[in-house]
Amino acid sequence: MIQLKLALLILVDGGLAGFRSGAGRNPRIYLVPYYRECIQRAILLAGLLILAFSALSTGCPDWADLLAAGARMLSVLSKFAWVGLAALSIYLWNIHETTVLATILLLGPMTLIRPWVIAVSGAYALYGAKHPFTITFTVLACLSMLAFERLLELGHPPWRRLP
Repeated sequence: MIQLKLALLILVDGGLAGFRSGAGRNPRIYLVPYYRECIQRAILLAGLLILAFSALSTGCPDWADLLAAGARMLSVLSKFAWVGLAALSIYLWNIHETTVLATILLLGPMTLIRPWVIAVSGAYALYGAKHPFTITFTVLACLSMLAFERLLELGHPPWRRLP
């Protein structure tokens, strides 16, 4: 169950990172197809990342240690995700003032502290890790999520031509 929750968080974070990587890069007025493409590409990349880490985890000699580290990481990331979900749910009200307030007070600062939350969750996961495989796996997972958004921006010209 821990693996599924972490995979879901990676997919959602990937989609949001795809939106952020495409935001402000296209001068068109109707941007829905452009953002959809950015989000789809990011979710695909996040899925590939999940598959790569799933394949890597099959060689784990101590599953209990890896799952315990994942549970510790999830305990930090899930709280961050709930705050983000609450901020995004404000958009359902469809009142301009509240959506601007949610963006300024919650989503903007959350984007800024995201790398720190990933680092803290990784440090907390490493706190009780005993096996070198778990330590290496956790560090690689954190580094890949920190580099994810930058990876999306590579080769992403400011104004892409849509099909």
